[in-house]
Amino acid sequence: MRLTDKQLDYVRHYAISMNAVEAARAAGYAKPKEAARALQRHPDVARAVLEEREKHVQDQALDIAYIQRRLAAYLQQELEAQHFDANLLRWIKMYVDLEQTGLNKEQIQSILRLTDAVSNPPK
Repeated sequence: MRLTDKQLDYVRHYAISMNAVEAARAAGYAKPKEAARALQRHPDVARAVLEEREKHVQDQALDIAYIQRRLAAYLQQELEAQHFDANLLRWIKMYVDLEQTGLNKEQIQSILRLTDAVSNPPK
């Protein structure tokens, strides 16, 4: 079944916000709460949301990879031009790599503290 323009608007908004009521409101539904409930039960809308969400996730992954490449290139230039501490570059790369694992900030900070303690033991 082909979706209406309003349903497609809902799909686009919902895939980004993951808030059904806000997506229904943004798509122009007069009663967003009721529309959100109905839209979430609509199989074609649900399928379209999954497809749109997958595209959004892939776009985000590409954006993150692009940012990481740019950051690495920038840091490499700075390292070569200003003789940055090589450890700083290593820590930044490790942090970026850890963020991709899906760990929360506290877990990442804990790992970095442990790594720092191991690489810089008390004298």
